[in-house]
Amino acid sequence: MNPEPIHTVDIVLIRVKNTVTLLVSDGFFATFDPDLSRQAAEAAVPKLQDAQETA
Repeated sequence: MNPEPIHTVDIVLIRVKNTVTLLVSDGFFATFDPDLSRQAAEAAVPKLQDAQETA
């Protein structure tokens, strides 16, 4: 039996001060790595903070 591929999505809302950013990480279940979503979120927060300080 060959089941249909399962699509997975991580949706992360990141709030820094008065800014909210939506981070979407997706892939197929067999190759999806939720740790990549965490790494992307951790990389995004300092960039948002820098952008707010320079604005």
